[in-house]
Amino acid sequence: MRIATMATPLLLGTAMLLGCSETPEGPSGNQRGPSLAADLGLAGDVLAGQRIAFASDRDGTGFQAFLMQANGTQQTPLTHVPGYNARPNWSHDGRRITFTACRATDFSCDIYVMNADGSAQTNLTHDFSTEQMSVWSPDDRRIAFVSDRDGTPQIYVMNADGSNITRLTFDGAADFLPTWSPDGTRLAFQTNRDGSDEVYVMNADGSNPVNLTNNPSSDGFPAWSPRGDKLAFRSDRDGNGEIYVMNVDGSQPTRLTDNPAEEYYPAWSPTGNQIAFVSDRDGNFEIYVMKPDGSSQTRVTNNPAFDADPAWVIGVNVAPGTNRDYKITDLGSLGGGSARAFAINDGGQVVGSSETASGDTHAFLWTPSSGIKDLGTLGGGVSRAFAINSLGHVVGLSSLPSGEQHAFLWTLSGGMHDLGTLGGRFSRAGSINDLDQVVGVSTVNGDFTGGGTFDAFLWTADRGMVDLGRFSHVNSWAMGINNRQQVVGQLDEGCLFSIAFLWSARQGLSDLGALGHADPCGGSSAAAVNDLGQVAGLSENDAFVLHAFRWLSATGIVDLGTLFGPDGSSSATGINNAGVVSGQSLSADGSTQRGVVWDAGGSVHDLGVFPGDFRSVARGINNRGLVTGVSFTPLDQPRAVLWTPTGP
Repeated sequence: MRIATMATPLLLGTAMLLGCSETPEGPSGNQRGPSLAADLGLAGDVLAGQRIAFASDRDGTGFQAFLMQANGTQQTPLTHVPGYNARPNWSHDGRRITFTACRATDFSCDIYVMNADGSAQTNLTHDFSTEQMSVWSPDDRRIAFVSDRDGTPQIYVMNADGSNITRLTFDGAADFLPTWSPDGTRLAFQTNRDGSDEVYVMNADGSNPVNLTNNPSSDGFPAWSPRGDKLAFRSDRDGNGEIYVMNVDGSQPTRLTDNPAEEYYPAWSPTGNQIAFVSDRDGNFEIYVMKPDGSSQTRVTNNPAFDADPAWVIGVNVAPGTNRDYKITDLGSLGGGSARAFAINDGGQVVGSSETASGDTHAFLWTPSSGIKDLGTLGGGVSRAFAINSLGHVVGLSSLPSGEQHAFLWTLSGGMHDLGTLGGRFSRAGSINDLDQVVGVSTVNGDFTGGGTFDAFLWTADRGMVDLGRFSHVNSWAMGINNRQQVVGQLDEGCLFSIAFLWSARQGLSDLGALGHADPCGGSSAAAVNDLGQVAGLSENDAFVLHAFRWLSATGIVDLGTLFGPDGSSSATGINNAGVVSGQSLSADGSTQRGVVWDAGGSVHDLGVFPGDFRSVARGINNRGLVTGVSFTPLDQPRAVLWTPTGP
């Protein structure tokens, strides 16, 4: 069976950039690694939340931490030490679990941490008081927990290694069950300081505690939704313990379960499309899941023992090579809920596209001093910016009132200028150098969806749009241009075989080769070129998997590898003058996607995600090593981000 071709994902990716679809599309299994649609930050859903940690006393040795698939299958113990090993909580990178352990060797209850497979169990608190109910901060650098070391149970926070323990609450009542807001700025918790159990929220430093529930009944077990707009909680305000949800200001409490049994421990899935909870409705306490509106309540454990404390895996397992020497910044939006960043210049100016408050998609320019600016359109409802030069001049595409899409050049003094087409009804500008030379692709006849022929173009102010031709191939695409006027891109052959090329008016066309030759319809695509003539892109290898490459005239095409070994996939989208390459890597099963950089020596580094998010894609990189791209929320909503190096 033929797998997807190189050129087809490119067409799909461009269609999405035009606003034809915002639905993510991407590979499954080992199917050609990340398509170019994935390369553009539009890959398919990562299956975050497919596992649940929980506690059970089924083994007769006290409570042990277990792991299962979200449908209840493959239930496996993680701990085996007699005693109490419960309240598991996942780190946001999916690599570690904290839990409460009451073990004879410790003479107390302490906060422990272990790897996701149960190995390397380590005591973090070492105190003779009772420490319990630990939860990771969204950036995985801190852990909030409950301790009675100063008398009554209060909420504390410590570094992830157990150091710098700091008390947050100072009320004489009992405070329990902290839960972080997704942005890490607040904590919700349960307290009886007003005479009955209530749900409170406070700042992450313990200041400004506010009662959200204000009800004489017992309210507790708060759980913050991944989007940060809702809190699930447990209340007996209607006679028995049920699961409710409310806005984060305490308004609109809504009952989700309606059962004469007792329900406890609500826990949101990372995508926000399910809530796990515990109920004894079938005779003993088991774990159930339901939709956020309370529908589709389904039992997932079925054991005569006590099953409780469900905790969804928040992130995904990150491969070795995680690089935490970057600060990640959310660049905001133009008023809508999503944004994507595509390129950055050496001045730190970033361009991309964002949803507006009215629901349109507009190109934006972000600067460190002024924030995000709407660049407008050529009269239609959609525009996207893909590149910016050192002068702050921006190129991309925009729709016209007629519905056609044309390449544009934007300058601060002249605004947005239509660059025209090569005769068809579609063009897209993908790169601009410091000479204001622009390259991209245009239809020669027809439009994007009408089966037209695509040719690479070079635009200059004095000559306008010039057809670079197809070099005896079916289609050609220009993706990047440097200050030496070298152009890179891809040529498509009859069976949709792709050829990565490097072209200049002086030296003509060079075939950059491929990483493999087993697939007669495989090939490669060049995405970016630096001022030294070094090229980055992606190519299919002989295992039919796409890998990022770096091409140098001295070495030819070199496989940059992946975060996930030879079966993983990767793609490169940017390269700076130091030879550092930006891009993304995807695990073979499609469950983990990360923005990455490859250093000049070829080592790959994980850039991570914005706190609380679960996947990312890196796009552009400047000569200072700043990287821009997209981080995706648990609901798979894209946010434009900037990674700034913090290390030496």
